[in-house]
Amino acid sequence: MTGPTVAIRPLGASDAAAWLDLRLRALREHPRAFLASEEEDAALGVDGIAKRLSAEATESIVLGACGNVGRALVAAAVEAARAMPGVERLALSVDVENAPARALYEAMGFAAWGTEHDAFRVAGTPLDEMHMALAVTRGL
Repeated sequence: MTGPTVAIRPLGASDAAAWLDLRLRALREHPRAFLASEEEDAALGVDGIAKRLSAEATESIVLGACGNVGRALVAAAVEAARAMPGVERLALSVDVENAPARALYEAMGFAAWGTEHDAFRVAGTPLDEMHMALAVTRGL
């Protein structure tokens, strides 16, 4: 038996309202997972998010997925980066205490290159952030 089909696609301006609603909920429920606050993203509004989601795919891309699809979404992001001209490396940062996310990124080939202590704060609590990178072109 195979698992459910996962739909992953680039998001556009028409997705802005739904994306913002989901993002604000995620920031409320999991503030340690993001380097942003609910207030900062709410201030962008739907128009600000629509502008971000309208960027040319050669400059940036925001992917959306339905369901519990962490691995599939990271794989899609890596493949999208490989298809972008001039992209050589992907970089990300993760809360050092988020072991499941770190394990996923490591399994996908990302390597840690440093830790930033007191990188950000959530409700006044300092959090450390691990920086990771993945070469997406051959020869790197």
